[in-house]
Formats: sequence, C-alpha cells, structure tokens
Amino acid sequence: MTNPITRGAVVCGVDRSPASRIALTEAAQIARLEHRPLHIVHSERPPVERVADDALSFVRTEFPGLGVHATVGDADPRQALGNASSEAFLIVVGSRGSGGFHNLRLGSVSQWVAQHATCPTLVVRPSSQPDAPVLLGTDTTAVSADATEFAFAQAALRSTRLVVVHCFDEYFQGGYGLTGVPDDDLEGLPDQRLAVSESIAGLREKYPDVEVELELGRGSPAAYLARAAHRARLLVVGSRQRSSTAAFLTGSVSRSVVEHAPCSVAVVPARH
Repeated sequence: MTNPITRGAVVCGVDRSPASRIALTEAAQIARLEHRPLHIVHSERPPVERVADDALSFVRTEFPGLGVHATVGDADPRQALGNASSEAFLIVVGSRGSGGFHNLRLGSVSQWVAQHATCPTLVVRPSSQPDAPVLLGTDTTAVSADATEFAFAQAALRSTRLVVVHCFDEYFQGGYGLTGVPDDDLEGLPDQRLAVSESIAGLREKYPDVEVELELGRGSPAAYLARAAHRARLLVVGSRQRSSTAAFLTGSVSRSVVEHAPCSVAVVPARH
C-alpha cells in the first residue's frame, strides 16, 4: 500500500495507540471542514498493514464521502512524515503512541515532526474543553505571520473565538508587570498594543466573524503559553526552523509547548 501523497492533503500518522485514533478523528474532521483529502501514513519495522486497514475502515465508516488513502512503509516514521510534509497541507499526529513506530514513542515522533516538517504540524491531545478558544502565541514579526493566519482559519472553521497572546520579558516592560491584561486596558503599553493590533489587522478583515481578544503576558513565552493553554482547545505557535534563538518564537518555544501544553498544539513553520 504505497499511495502517493496528494498535494494539499491532511496527512495523519497512525499506530496502534488510543492517542492515534484520537488524532485520526481530528484529522478527518479537519479534512472534511477544509474540503481536503485525508492521507493515512503508517510506518514501522516491520510494518503492520492491519493498522492502516483499520484506520481506513474507521474513516470510511465515521466520515462517509471523505476521500481517504493510506501508505504503509518500513521507514523511520519521522522520515516518512517529514517527507510527506513537502506535499501536505497539515501533518496530524497523536501526543503519545504505542511504541510501534520503529520502537519510538509517538511523543518523540511528534516532537521531531513538529520541529522539522515543512508544513504545519498538529499534535493532538484529547480536548476536555470543546467550546474553549483557539490560542495564538505571537511575536508580531514575520516568524509568526503564517501561524497567525493558521490560527484565524482554525478559529473560523471551529466557530470559536481567538485569543492572541504576546508575551514580554519583565526587563523590557519597565516593571509594569502586566499579566493577562484585556485588550481595552493596555494603555500602559501603547507600542506593544499597536504592534499586536497591526500584526492581525488584515486577518481581522479577512475573517470578520472571528471574535478576537488580545492578551499581554510577562516572563518566559513558553511557560506563559503552557499555562494559558489550560483554557484553550488549541494552541498555535510559529517556528523558525534552525534559526537564531534571538526570536521570540524559536524552536525552543514550540518544542516546550508541544511537550507541556495540556491542549492540542499546532506548530506552523515560517515559510520565509
């Protein structure tokens, strides 16, 4: 079973774990909402074709009419999913696996894919707050531009509000010590408020039905976002692959939130 990846497909990595089935359900839901095909990838040594067959049967039963294909291989799953990312719209993986992926926890696979895929990666965790908002972590620069658009699109698809978080180090705040400040109470930080507002202005016009809240935080971006994720259904962050650590949302932040956030996390690489 070696079907090629359809360009623009939602690709889901599967193994024999409960987390994998949760990820597959989310991937199928996104594919249906996005009007995109779904492609299932199962790779381990030796491969177990029944895993892919069961996944195909599940999708065809639960999501009738959705175009779905599968690929089974014996490569390292990180390599298989990394290669798939060159054609995919989105890679979807569970947060933890059964160890069947070449004797690796799916957690290690998902972390690697989130840092190296050339398309966005969604690491799925079971949601206990289906009505909670989408949370976006942004540094207001081009590194976050693709993540920002992805977050707006997901909020629109899910018919939920979007909370845009910009985090500051206390040193650069001048001692304001503001945490979780509402959008209309940011008078103490006019430059920062303006930067956040300007970075999302065009997308507010593109997605007029998405309710947007702005939030400022202080301290470590990774730690703040992991805490804030307790009140979100999805956390979206950008990532500049193999970049300098000078940027706010470098790989270290995305790695940390993939590991520690309690909700699903989407890591969106900057295309530039």
